[in-house]
Amino acid sequence: MRFVVVNAREFRHLPGRKTDVADSQWLAHLLIQGLLRASYIPTREQRELREACRYRKKLTKERARGLKRLQKLLEGANIKLSSIVSDIDGKTSLNLLDYVINNEEEIDEAKAKELIISRISEIVETVVEAMDGIVTNFQRVMMREVVAHIKELAVRIRTMDEIIDEYVRLQRID
Repeated sequence: MRFVVVNAREFRHLPGRKTDVADSQWLAHLLIQGLLRASYIPTREQRELREACRYRKKLTKERARGLKRLQKLLEGANIKLSSIVSDIDGKTSLNLLDYVINNEEEIDEAKAKELIISRISEIVETVVEAMDGIVTNFQRVMMREVVAHIKELAVRIRTMDEIIDEYVRLQRID
C-alpha cells in the first residue's frame, strides 16, 4: 500500500462530491486517474538544514534590531556616529563606542586618531565633532548591554555559519 500526501489546493476546486465518506472515495478515484500529484516532503537532512538556516536568519534579524537600538541610544545622547562611518558595527565604530561607554571624558583629536582604524583618519575633526554628545550613566549602561548583545549575536551567527557549512559539506560526501 502506498500513501500519498496531497495539497488540498490541488483538488479543492475540482468538481465532485464534498462529504467525508464520498471525499475519500473521490480522492482515491482522482489519484488512480493520475489527477493528483504527491506533495514534496523534504528529507530529514533537508528539514534539519532548513531549521538551521531559519534560526540563523532570526539571529541576523535580531542583530539588526540591536544595531538599530544602539543607533537610537546614540542619537539620544546626541552622538552622530552614523554620519562619519558607514558601518556602525565596524572596528572603528566599536573602538569609538567602547571609549564613550567606558570613559566620561570627551574624545579629543589625539584620542580619536588612536581609535580610528580606517580611511577616515584624515577627518579627525569631524569625528571629534560627531562624538561630542552628552552621555548619561544610564545611557552608558544601556549602550554597554546592547553592544554586548550585538557581539554575542555575532558569535552565534558565526557558529551557525560553521554548523551549516559543516552540515552541507557532510551531506555532499554521502
